Amino acid sequence: MAPRILLARHGQTEWSVSGRHTGRTDIPLLDEGRRGAKLLGERLHHAPWDGLPDVEVRTSPLVRAKETCELAGFGPRAQEWDALLEIDYGAYEGLTPAQIKADRPDWLIWRDGVPAGETLAEVCARADAVVDWARSADRDVLVFAHGHILRVLGARWLGLDVSFAARLRLAPTSCRCSAGLRRAGRGELERHRPPRLSRHPVWGAASAAPVEPVLAPGSGRLAPRGSPAARYRPRNAATGRSCGTGGACGRRRPASPGSGPSGPASAGRASGGRRGGLSAARWPRGCRPAPR
Repeated sequence: MAPRILLARHGQTEWSVSGRHTGRTDIPLLDEGRRGAKLLGERLHHAPWDGLPDVEVRTSPLVRAKETCELAGFGPRAQEWDALLEIDYGAYEGLTPAQIKADRPDWLIWRDGVPAGETLAEVCARADAVVDWARSADRDVLVFAHGHILRVLGARWLGLDVSFAARLRLAPTSCRCSAGLRRAGRGELERHRPPRLSRHPVWGAASAAPVEPVLAPGSGRLAPRGSPAARYRPRNAATGRSCGTGGACGRRRPASPGSGPSGPASAGRASGGRRGGLSAARWPRGCRPAPR
């Protein structure tokens, strides 16, 4: 069996909630983060993972990662490893992206790095050491660490430049498997065009709060989860799966000819008939709108 790596991010902290860069500052989990860590452990101890009995576990020595590891049920098997420490943000430690961009509007950490902190080359070297360890034997590995270093790990696992980490996402107390990273990386290379970060899907096998991106009808934009647009989610009647943009396999409901306000469709509606308009259009075979 080829080795797999599972990347688990720590739970919410006071700084992660407010968006502040948290590098080597040792901040404990919030109650919300502890609940998320327990939920993550429940997911990993049920099928298809079944507790990962043969997995080798490593964790960052920072308390937020160690506590997440322990609450998820992997503490007794875990070893601390400095290679999994979060990036040293130097002068940007504790600042939000908005505060940084007030002085450097075009700043991007994956291109520009941080002043008085760790260089991207140094971060890459640490990530490469973890990848080499993970590939050194035919067994699964599970690492508990932090958002930015785990995204670099995902990029380096795929053999891509550190800048690819900008296209990966890891929510607090989420876990991403290398199988999902391979699919994501292959799709990126086939498209030859990086997606907008706000529309990039979240990949993975287990998450305390799984994210399901939903396209708002006709807009081409992601609808916020729980919004009326997100509830409008056509499904395939046979499989029960979401149909993305409006029909099976992402097909939209076909437009009806002459459906303008002065065309035959409006006349049909006025007379109570079923000719023209939306009533005459049909969803692709096997699809129906999801109930609101």
